[in-house]
Amino acid sequence: MPLQIEEKERREKKRGAGGDHQRLVHTFNVNRTSLDHLLLGKCADVDKMSSGPSIARGGGIKKSALPGSRSVFDWSPPDGSLFAFCSRGRPTGETKISTGTLRKTCEGENLPMTAGQTLSGRTKGKGEFFHLEDRASDHPFVERVWRCHTDRGDTFLSVAANSFEMVLTRLRGESFLTLRGPETAATPMDCPAEGQWVGIRFKPGIFMPRFLPGSLRDHNDVTIPPATGQSFWLNGSALEYPSFNNAESLVERLAKSANLSRDPIVEDTLLRRPRELCLRTAQRHFLRSTGVTYARFRQIERARYATILLREGVSILDVVSRLGYFDQAHFTRSLRRFIGETPAKIIQRQRQLSYLYKTEIPR
Repeated sequence: MPLQIEEKERREKKRGAGGDHQRLVHTFNVNRTSLDHLLLGKCADVDKMSSGPSIARGGGIKKSALPGSRSVFDWSPPDGSLFAFCSRGRPTGETKISTGTLRKTCEGENLPMTAGQTLSGRTKGKGEFFHLEDRASDHPFVERVWRCHTDRGDTFLSVAANSFEMVLTRLRGESFLTLRGPETAATPMDCPAEGQWVGIRFKPGIFMPRFLPGSLRDHNDVTIPPATGQSFWLNGSALEYPSFNNAESLVERLAKSANLSRDPIVEDTLLRRPRELCLRTAQRHFLRSTGVTYARFRQIERARYATILLREGVSILDVVSRLGYFDQAHFTRSLRRFIGETPAKIIQRQRQLSYLYKTEIPR
């Protein structure tokens, strides 16, 4: 797709040691569709146009001349990062950009690109070192069951999550079961090589009375003592470790022995179903059973949902509008806190993120 720009020309006075002199400055405004394509590196042509819509939420492209008739187009998005797209020749009429370099100057990284090659295609998979598979569950307590294995040891971003989950780890000949609570902020985490994991992610409002989600919040995990290589101890009983295909058997056994409970007030709160409870009582139930407040729960779910939309190719401005963020700056701050990256970084897929899946946004 051609990059549509509106060029404005002005002369600036600049005072120097040899006296005052003037320089010619070209400023380019980019329409919304072209901006999204520029972010993904999809623009191969530059078409000069006399008029057209400009980006409304900040950011712009500036061109400056370099020796050898080389032009540099710098785009400064609102999140403070800086892209530069280089081409030879002056962009008058239609100028074909056959080859170029997209430089992420704030990090000093150079990514060679050819015309038509997308940035996402160039960087996709660059940071991936563990591989996830998940499935739905028909058990009323279980939201998803997942498994994962690693190719190598590396660091990933553990993004914010509202869930309580059980995770079986098999690493270096050992097996152990861990209870994990919600995460209220993104955290870089080290992941070992040649590990295998199976996880049971529970629906909101499902918890273990002995290990409330609030006590497990933000990486205060609890490891259950192993009984054998295939089982663990819980309340004096040896229970078999779950597998990807039979996780519901363990959940059912825990529910029957009252080791796993459900608070129906949480589901009613999320679905806005009326109950004869005062607001303060409902808030206490929600916090006790999920480990987070209702307001924080919604913030985290919205940020996770936004990340999925960005990775599906939805434009940044469309995500801002669809999910009700106040503006793009608010959106960027939220993703930095809960996901650990800016929207542009998420689109580039340069870092591995922890487990994400699509859910309904709380109303």
